[in-house]
Amino acid sequence: MIKYLLITQSSPSGINKKILDQVEDVIASRNADIKKFIDPLAVSNSDVFSADRIIMVVPEWNGSFPYTFKQMIDESEWPSFFKDTEIMLIGTSNTTFGNVMGITHLQHVLSWCGANLSSKRICIPNITPETELEENWMEKIKQFAS
Repeated sequence: MIKYLLITQSSPSGINKKILDQVEDVIASRNADIKKFIDPLAVSNSDVFSADRIIMVVPEWNGSFPYTFKQMIDESEWPSFFKDTEIMLIGTSNTTFGNVMGITHLQHVLSWCGANLSSKRICIPNITPETELEENWMEKIKQFAS
């Protein structure tokens, strides 16, 4: 059984949690062991170390990613527990590009830590509380999960 770690940053509208719940629904059909966190700072090193794959839903924060993700990485010790871990990034933004820059920045940081990043990034633009995962995004998540 593959162990997944799902991480996001909470938002006032709750949309990132909603997207994470939808991701969980897609993965749950794969008979997976899933741990979910709405606060990156609540993730412990043992959680990261025991995970086979990680999916991060990353909201845009000042044109990049929230500091809580960087702090989570900084606290993962060295050598990083993210080393050799498969990670998929999903960017969310209420602007046109879906946090492309933020997940690109995060991808560089995680690459430096030795993580194996999926080339199938998802950028969800113009996000609202009514936003649902589109079929092509769910397909990318299914491919990562297989």
